[in-house]
Amino acid sequence: MIVSAVTQQVSSRTTPIFEQLMSHEMETEAENNHAVHLIRRVIKEYVKIRNYHWGKKYTAGVGGAKIRKQLSKLILFKNQ
Repeated sequence: MIVSAVTQQVSSRTTPIFEQLMSHEMETEAENNHAVHLIRRVIKEYVKIRNYHWGKKYTAGVGGAKIRKQLSKLILFKNQ
C-alpha cells in the first residue's frame, strides 16, 4: 500500500523526476517504463530499510536495558 501510494504521488508531480527521459516515457507503456521500475524499486528499498529500523528501535524499547554487555562476567558466573 505504501509503495503504491508513493508511486502515485511521484507520478502525479508536475515536474518530471528524469527530465532527460521525458520523451522516452511518453513512447513506452507504464509496465515497460524503466523510470517507473526504478522509482518503485527505490521506494521498496526505502520502506524496507525504514521498517527494519522501526522494528529494531521497537525491540530495543521493549527489551529494556542490556545488562549482559555491562555485567558479562557476573552473569557468566551466575549461569544466566
